[in-house]
Amino acid sequence: MLLNNFLLHRDSSYAISSPCRSLTSSPCGGVCRFLSYVFANPLSQYFRYFLWAATLLLALLAVSKRVRAGLGVTELYLLAILAVISAYWAPSPRYLLCVIPIYMVYMFEGFRTLVARVPQRFVRPLQVAAAALMLLAPAANAILVRPDANDTL
Repeated sequence: MLLNNFLLHRDSSYAISSPCRSLTSSPCGGVCRFLSYVFANPLSQYFRYFLWAATLLLALLAVSKRVRAGLGVTELYLLAILAVISAYWAPSPRYLLCVIPIYMVYMFEGFRTLVARVPQRFVRPLQVAAAALMLLAPAANAILVRPDANDTL
């Protein structure tokens, strides 16, 4: 199928309907961008993407550390799921529900790796600042919850 799509059919109408279209960078970037939904908040999209970019770097740091130590079951599962997701030509955030907990674990492992390289006197302030940033998005969403059932728009 890949040979057929890349060599024989180069017209745009066929490429749009092709299931292998997602192997290009745009849909893979879309799948990766869906991880920013974890940090959705009413404050700002810039804050959401800032948290997403920072945690994505931390998660990539942890994944690279784990892969250097050897592939485990978690890494193989993650690679298999991401390969299946990237095969779809219309990515959807619902397919990432099984990846988000692993993403969060990798994010925390990457943060621990980063903190291990920081001087000891900066560890506690860095941990407090990171916790405040991570909890700001869910706290902003919790503030918008209306406690009164009769309060409707």
